[in-house]
Amino acid sequence: MYKITEDCRFCNTCITVCPVEAIEKTYPIYRINKSLCIECGTCQEYCSFGAVIHI
Repeated sequence: MYKITEDCRFCNTCITVCPVEAIEKTYPIYRINKSLCIECGTCQEYCSFGAVIHI
């Protein structure tokens, strides 16, 4: 399972690269919808701020 941390800078890269559109814009951080996420790791790979972690 992946999680977006408070290091997120709202650049939208993770939203753009997610192949299943599992990332939702919420305040104060973005959220990964666990029921949609396919655990591909693309969001973590492309995050320039290290805000996506695997837990």
